[in-house]
Amino acid sequence: MISRKNKKENTTQGAIFAIAVAIITVLVTVFLVVSNWRINQRKTDLTQKAESLKKEIQTLEDKITNLKANATQTQNQEYLEQIARDNLGLKKEGEEVVVVTSEATTTEIKTEVKKNFWQKIWDKLGF
Repeated sequence: MISRKNKKENTTQGAIFAIAVAIITVLVTVFLVVSNWRINQRKTDLTQKAESLKKEIQTLEDKITNLKANATQTQNQEYLEQIARDNLGLKKEGEEVVVVTSEATTTEIKTEVKKNFWQKIWDKLGF
Protein backbone atom coordinates (compact mmCIF):
# COMPACT_ATOMS: atom_id res chain seq x y z
CA MET A 1 0.00 0.00 0.00
CA ILE A 2 2.72 2.40 0.80
CA SER A 3 4.39 1.81 -2.49
CA ARG A 4 1.16 2.50 -4.43
CA LYS A 5 0.65 5.71 -2.53
CA ASN A 6 4.20 6.87 -3.28
CA LYS A 7 3.82 6.00 -6.94
CA LYS A 8 0.59 8.03 -7.17
CA GLU A 9 2.23 10.99 -5.41
CA ASN A 10 5.28 10.78 -7.67
CA THR A 11 3.07 10.61 -10.74
CA THR A 12 1.00 13.62 -9.65
CA GLN A 13 4.10 15.57 -8.72
CA GLY A 14 5.66 14.71 -12.06
CA ALA A 15 2.53 15.83 -13.91
CA ILE A 16 2.36 19.09 -11.94
CA PHE A 17 6.06 19.69 -12.63
CA ALA A 18 5.58 18.98 -16.37
CA ILE A 19 2.60 21.38 -16.53
CA ALA A 20 4.56 24.08 -14.67
CA VAL A 21 7.51 23.69 -17.05
CA ALA A 22 5.16 23.83 -20.06
CA ILE A 23 3.45 27.00 -18.75
CA ILE A 24 6.80 28.67 -18.04
CA THR A 25 8.04 27.70 -21.51
CA VAL A 26 4.91 29.14 -23.15
CA LEU A 27 5.19 32.36 -21.12
CA VAL A 28 8.88 32.80 -21.98
CA THR A 29 8.13 32.13 -25.66
CA VAL A 30 5.29 34.67 -25.70
CA PHE A 31 7.51 37.22 -23.95
CA LEU A 32 10.29 36.72 -26.50
CA VAL A 33 7.91 36.96 -29.46
CA VAL A 34 6.34 40.18 -28.16
CA SER A 35 9.77 41.66 -27.41
CA ASN A 36 11.00 40.77 -30.88
CA TRP A 37 7.91 42.35 -32.46
CA ARG A 38 8.42 45.58 -30.50
CA ILE A 39 12.11 45.70 -31.43
CA ASN A 40 11.30 45.23 -35.13
CA GLN A 41 8.61 47.91 -34.96
CA ARG A 42 11.04 50.35 -33.32
CA LYS A 43 13.69 49.50 -35.91
CA THR A 44 11.24 50.25 -38.74
CA ASP A 45 10.27 53.58 -37.17
CA LEU A 46 13.90 54.60 -36.72
CA THR A 47 14.76 53.57 -40.28
CA GLN A 48 11.94 55.74 -41.65
CA LYS A 49 13.02 58.65 -39.48
CA ALA A 50 16.61 58.26 -40.67
CA GLU A 51 15.47 58.34 -44.30
CA SER A 52 13.41 61.49 -43.77
CA LEU A 53 16.35 63.14 -42.01
CA LYS A 54 18.64 62.21 -44.91
CA LYS A 55 16.20 63.87 -47.32
CA GLU A 56 16.06 66.95 -45.11
CA ILE A 57 19.86 67.08 -44.98
CA GLN A 58 20.02 66.90 -48.77
CA THR A 59 17.47 69.72 -49.08
CA LEU A 60 19.40 71.87 -46.66
CA GLU A 61 22.67 71.18 -48.47
CA ASP A 62 21.03 72.29 -51.73
CA LYS A 63 19.85 75.48 -50.03
CA ILE A 64 23.36 76.13 -48.73
CA THR A 65 24.76 75.71 -52.23
CA ASN A 66 22.18 78.15 -53.63
CA LEU A 67 22.86 80.66 -50.87
CA LYS A 68 26.60 80.48 -51.49
CA ALA A 69 26.01 81.05 -55.19
CA ASN A 70 23.75 84.02 -54.41
CA ALA A 71 26.28 85.40 -51.93
CA THR A 72 28.89 85.70 -54.65
CA GLN A 73 26.29 87.25 -56.93
CA THR A 74 25.33 89.93 -54.39
CA GLN A 75 28.81 91.40 -54.64
CA ASN A 76 28.08 92.19 -58.30
CA GLN A 77 27.04 95.86 -58.78
CA GLU A 78 24.54 95.08 -61.57
CA TYR A 79 22.74 92.56 -59.38
CA LEU A 80 22.45 95.07 -56.54
CA GLU A 81 21.02 97.68 -58.93
CA GLN A 82 18.47 95.18 -60.24
CA ILE A 83 17.33 94.28 -56.72
CA ALA A 84 17.07 97.98 -55.81
CA ARG A 85 14.91 98.63 -58.85
CA ASP A 86 12.66 95.60 -58.49
CA ASN A 87 12.14 95.45 -54.74
CA LEU A 88 12.68 99.02 -53.57
CA GLY A 89 11.35 100.96 -56.55
CA LEU A 90 14.54 103.01 -56.84
CA LYS A 91 15.70 104.59 -60.08
CA LYS A 92 18.79 106.12 -61.61
CA GLU A 93 18.99 109.78 -62.53
CA GLY A 94 17.08 110.47 -65.71
CA GLU A 95 14.96 107.30 -65.52
CA GLU A 96 11.18 107.24 -65.14
CA VAL A 97 9.36 104.79 -62.85
CA VAL A 98 6.00 103.53 -64.11
CA VAL A 99 3.52 101.99 -61.68
CA VAL A 100 0.84 99.75 -63.15
CA THR A 101 -2.32 99.31 -61.10
CA SER A 102 -4.87 96.59 -61.59
CA GLU A 103 -8.33 97.32 -62.93
CA ALA A 104 -9.93 96.33 -59.62
CA THR A 105 -8.37 99.27 -57.79
CA THR A 106 -9.26 101.76 -60.51
CA THR A 107 -12.90 100.58 -60.59
CA GLU A 108 -13.05 100.83 -56.81
CA ILE A 109 -11.80 104.39 -57.02
CA LYS A 110 -14.33 105.24 -59.76
CA THR A 111 -17.27 103.79 -57.79
CA GLU A 112 -16.12 105.68 -54.69
CA VAL A 113 -16.09 108.92 -56.67
CA LYS A 114 -19.59 108.30 -58.07
CA LYS A 115 -21.14 108.05 -54.58
CA ASN A 116 -22.58 111.29 -53.29
CA PHE A 117 -21.99 112.75 -49.87
CA TRP A 118 -25.03 111.12 -48.19
CA GLN A 119 -24.22 107.68 -49.60
CA LYS A 120 -20.72 107.91 -48.18
CA ILE A 121 -22.09 108.80 -44.74
CA TRP A 122 -24.65 106.00 -44.99
CA ASP A 123 -21.80 103.53 -45.81
CA LYS A 124 -19.67 104.80 -42.90
CA LEU A 125 -22.54 104.19 -40.48
CA GLY A 126 -22.80 100.64 -41.76
CA PHE A 127 -26.30 100.64 -43.26
